[in-house]
Amino acid sequence: MAGCISEESQMDSNMTDFSPGNDGEEIFKSDDEVYDSLEATELQEKLLGDMAGAAPEDSEFDERLYDLKMSKLLEADGEEFFTSYEEVYDSFDAMGLETNLLRGIYAYGFEKPSAIQQQGIVPFCKGLDVIQQAQSGTGKTAVFCSGVLQQLDYNVVECQALVLAPNRELAQQINKVMRALGDYLGVKVHACVDGISIREDQRILSSGVHVVVGTLGRVSNMLRRKTLSSDYIRMFVLDEADEMLLKEFKKIHDILQLIPPEVQCQALVLAPTCELAQQIEMVMQALGDYVSVRVHACGQASIRKDQHVLSRRFHVVVGTPSRVFHLLQRRSLYSDYIKMLVLDEVDKMHSRDYREV
Repeated sequence: MAGCISEESQMDSNMTDFSPGNDGEEIFKSDDEVYDSLEATELQEKLLGDMAGAAPEDSEFDERLYDLKMSKLLEADGEEFFTSYEEVYDSFDAMGLETNLLRGIYAYGFEKPSAIQQQGIVPFCKGLDVIQQAQSGTGKTAVFCSGVLQQLDYNVVECQALVLAPNRELAQQINKVMRALGDYLGVKVHACVDGISIREDQRILSSGVHVVVGTLGRVSNMLRRKTLSSDYIRMFVLDEADEMLLKEFKKIHDILQLIPPEVQCQALVLAPTCELAQQIEMVMQALGDYVSVRVHACGQASIRKDQHVLSRRFHVVVGTPSRVFHLLQRRSLYSDYIKMLVLDEVDKMHSRDYREV
């Protein structure tokens, strides 16, 4: 699942106030959610103490072992854990964005991308995990909004992106920007915040949206009620991440537990007929039942139906070469993680002159 963490620069003194009793806290009380989280000051002291090598009472802290483990984590297989994206794009046109997204960007009033936009939009559009830090007013919101809008599958009216903000005002502002930039794309966005009745949230979410922007309490409530389905969520954005992670870490963790881990297609099985593809699907589902493998046979219905089903992600995709080829062309099926290719009854496919293979 692609993610974006947005932070205010330390030079910016205009930090969002999210002290106890503000929007997030009110939502959790009104929704009868109980969270046993550390106080912000206690959490900060604990983090600082661990980083300094301070050991809790009655425990043995090996500072050298700690440093060794951190070094291995940050330099796994000789690669840096965090890398800087060096490519800079001087114009929105050079970023390879959808035409209707560009129309929305220019209609909103943008002419030339800011520094954070020149480096931040493209890696997000590529599905990379992005951490962005810049001063207030430099266009960070437009970065992740553009990245989300570029990656959405508009044929699937399900929540595919979840954006969390520390308070209602910021969530509504993000909602406004997302709608404006995606105006020509037909995007459906909903702000899940306190102040709107739960019944109204349920009504809007049940009708289908592409993106949900919200505060921690209300989003958690909707996920727990199953009103907001997490089956299609593949993008997660955390705005004002420094403040939220410091003060609301446990609440964010609880929400992430409600989102299933990302599933990617790792095996592609090609068969000469739809009937054989369905048989292979049944066999693989039976054999993989105990390991919860997800298998889908393409071609049983229309291409649009296959696009809708595949947005839920599967470990194995089975289908005829022509149908699989069209789904790959439309980017409803991604080949990035495929590491196994199986050709069943190759002689028949050869005799039918399947050039797509």
